[in-house]
Amino acid sequence: MKMKRRSLETRFWKDSYIQSLPAKGKLLFNYLLLNEYVNIIHIYELPENYISLETGLTTKEIQDFKIKFQNDGKFLFKDNWIKICNADKYEHYEGETNEKAKKNFFKIIPSHIIQYFNTAIHTPPIPPRGYLITNNQQPITNNINNNNINNAKKYSKREDVTDRDFEEISNKYLVPITFVKSKWDDVCNWEDEKPGRMRGRNWKLTLINWVKRDALKIKQNYAKQDRYRGIDASNVK
Repeated sequence: MKMKRRSLETRFWKDSYIQSLPAKGKLLFNYLLLNEYVNIIHIYELPENYISLETGLTTKEIQDFKIKFQNDGKFLFKDNWIKICNADKYEHYEGETNEKAKKNFFKIIPSHIIQYFNTAIHTPPIPPRGYLITNNQQPITNNINNNNINNAKKYSKREDVTDRDFEEISNKYLVPITFVKSKWDDVCNWEDEKPGRMRGRNWKLTLINWVKRDALKIKQNYAKQDRYRGIDASNVK
């Protein structure tokens, strides 16, 4: 079997953004750039359990770094798909053979993934570091206004919440769907620990609040780290 080869410029480790990352962040950043699933269009599918298996990072660590990397404009994530931002500036694949290969890669990518990445690429510059960005480029706040996606009567039971709701919340708050499902497990465990806690509550709204709460904590933690380190993230790999 022919092995793939990729190179990394030595100055990569001197980049101010890379230097600002903790060891596990450097590991994941490097892995997302150089793993065997990366292709010439720089969009590839890679489930988090594979990433965890090959890097030794926990699912939570991967999800936390994903949020940071996406907010910092380094990578885009959608479901299990990953796009390396600005990779075309550093790698060029031209010629008839490569063009055919590119078309074949694009054929296997779901249309909604391509649409999401295209939309995210052409949005205005990202707001100050630490913000979690929604699809309409508004930062997450503590204000709750979910009238357009919640129906109190419909979500009065646990089984009313479906995979479509998980995806909707993931898209709205730009967090990995696995992060949403993890928060859903927390909500269910919280109710199972003391049955009756969710009586009269909206299950979906509760999930949204838990997602927002923990996403904001992650944002605030990274903001504190950045202020402490004095990070210059102007360089985008």
